Amino acid sequence: MTKAGLGSCVLGGYLALLTAGSCASAPQTVRIWTIGSPHTGNTPEQFVPAPIERGLSAKRLTVQVESFPARDLAPNLAKAIESGAPPDVLVVDNYGLVNGITTPLGRFEGIGRQEQIRRQLMWVKGSLDALLGPAGGWTFLLSRSKNHSAVQDFVLRGPECSGASRAQLPRELERIVPRLATAYMQGNARILDDVADPDRMAALHPSQEPARVHDVAVCRAWSSEKLAIVSTSVSYEAETSIGHSPVLLVFRKPSSRWQLLVGSRDPITNRDFVRAFAALPKSLVRQAGPAQSPTLPVVLRSPAHGENPKPVEGARFGDFTWNANASEEIVTDIAEFAYKNDARLFVVGRGDSGISRVSSGMMWHTRSEWKWRVWSLNRAGDLVFSEARTFPH
Repeated sequence: MTKAGLGSCVLGGYLALLTAGSCASAPQTVRIWTIGSPHTGNTPEQFVPAPIERGLSAKRLTVQVESFPARDLAPNLAKAIESGAPPDVLVVDNYGLVNGITTPLGRFEGIGRQEQIRRQLMWVKGSLDALLGPAGGWTFLLSRSKNHSAVQDFVLRGPECSGASRAQLPRELERIVPRLATAYMQGNARILDDVADPDRMAALHPSQEPARVHDVAVCRAWSSEKLAIVSTSVSYEAETSIGHSPVLLVFRKPSSRWQLLVGSRDPITNRDFVRAFAALPKSLVRQAGPAQSPTLPVVLRSPAHGENPKPVEGARFGDFTWNANASEEIVTDIAEFAYKNDARLFVVGRGDSGISRVSSGMMWHTRSEWKWRVWSLNRAGDLVFSEARTFPH
C-alpha cells in the first residue's frame, strides 16, 4: 500500500500478470495505469492527486495504481482486454504510444493501431489532468472496463475554474454566455450565426465532433462598454472524447447589441492569452468615449499572402511580422490566427524596432489553411483590424 492507501501491482517495475490473484481488482476499485516515456524508458512514480482521490472516494471508489515502462504497454493492454480486465484509466506522457513512435529506444507500436483497443479508447480532456506530470500528456478511459460507468460519471462532474471565482458579467451577457458556449460545443450554427460579428474571420461553429453539454461554468470575464472577453469551462461528452473543455468567447458591442467575434477551444488562447490580457492595466482599457485620434490598422509585413514565414539562417522557425502602431492611443495589439473554425490569440507588445512579431513555432500543425490578422485595441475600447492573410500549416 502506498502512503495514500492505494494498492500497487508493480513487480520490479513491470506489471504483474493480470491473472495473478494478488493483482485482482476489487469490485469497486478504479484501476489506473500510468505509463513511462518512450524516450527514457522510465517507470513512473505511483501517485494519485488528493482532489481526484477525494472525488472518487466520495463516490465510494478506491484507487489502485499500476505503473510500468512504455515498452510493456502494448502487450499488457492487449492481454488485459483479451482477458476482459482492461484498466479504467490510462495515462501516457507521449501520444506516440497511441499512434506509434520511433525513439532512440526503438520502435513502439501504437496501441491505437489495434482495432479492438482503438474502439475502446475515450480521450479525457481537462477533468483528469491532475494525473499528468509537469510536461503534460494524455488520459483515456476504456469503454469496456469494469468501472467505466462510475469513472465516466466522475469525469463528467461539474466543470471547474482552476482556482478562479465565478466572474461577473454585464447583464446582457449573463443570459447568453452559457447558451453560446453550449452552442459552440454542439456546433449549432443557427444559434451562433444569429449573434456573430460581421467582422469575424472564421466561422463560429467548430469542425470538431458535436458534443452533448452537461454544464457550463463562467470562470473569468473582463468587459468594457465595447469589448468583453469571457472564459468558460464546459463539461461535455462526444463520440471520442469526454471531460471538461475551456471555451473562450470574445464579444464586441459596436452599437446596442453584443456580437460574438471569436469562439475558441484552443489551449494557448484559453491559457496564455487570458493571462496576458488580464495583466494589461485596466485603467487603459476601460475609458469611455471616442479615441483622441483615429486608430489606423497596422500594416502586415511578412509573410506574403498564402505563404509561410521563412526562417532566417540558423533558425528553426520564421516570424509573422507587422509594423506596430506608434500611437499613444493604442493599448495593445492582438494577433489572431484562425484555423478549422478555432482561433489562437496572442497579446503582443510593441517591439523595440517598431516591428512586432509572433513565431510560427507558436502554431500547431493542422494540415489546413490558416488565416491571420492583427487587432489594434485603443483606449476607447475599439478594435481596428488589419488585412487578413492566409498560410498553409
